[in-house]
Amino acid sequence: MVKSIESLPNIDPALAKELKKVGIMDGDALIRIGAEHAWQRLMRNGWNDGLHSLLQLEGAIEGVRSSQVPLDRQQELRLEAIAYSQGR
Repeated sequence: MVKSIESLPNIDPALAKELKKVGIMDGDALIRIGAEHAWQRLMRNGWNDGLHSLLQLEGAIEGVRSSQVPLDRQQELRLEAIAYSQGR
């Protein structure tokens, strides 16, 4: 069953709207694309919530609050955000 994007943890109405603008219409699409690529799409489209939204997306995929994303995964995502912001 396809999950609505709004039904996932951490996805508030504003983030759901932005995800839909970049072609991520439901939870299955978010899972398929992954947190990093979804976040990069958002950033290219002018979203500027930085690392916070990347953690929100990862938590949504994992079914947990963003604060419950394991610390090692949070660190990986931080490095990803830094690399992306530096054009790598």
